[in-house]
Amino acid sequence: MEKKYLSWMTVLLAVVFSMGFVACSDDDDDSKVTVSNLVGTWYFEDGEGGIEWIIRENGTGVETENYDGDKFEDPFTWKLEDNVFHVWYTEDANDYYMYRIVSLNGNKLVLADVEDGDGQYRVTLTKR
Repeated sequence: MEKKYLSWMTVLLAVVFSMGFVACSDDDDDSKVTVSNLVGTWYFEDGEGGIEWIIRENGTGVETENYDGDKFEDPFTWKLEDNVFHVWYTEDANDYYMYRIVSLNGNKLVLADVEDGDGQYRVTLTKR
């Protein structure tokens, strides 16, 4: 009787563990942002103006700010690592930002400011 019980427990545990591994693997693959998804021209606009990011595949980009008729361009380098978008502005070596990619669906990119502490500051950009 005890041998039969151990046999069933072994089978049951094997089934449970294999279902857990199968369920987890698909979730991670679907949410991973790739460089090719991120490359392009992204735009954010509010009532006073807007910001445009041109993100190139070679790890460089340009941010253009248009506010109250004034236009500022700031080149940057970037890296994508585990759905975190790292940005270094080249005008000031100490100007570094980290954005967690909350979602990237087609032409909508939602970023959360990681350095904000709780990540509550979010911005939605639209791909042009």
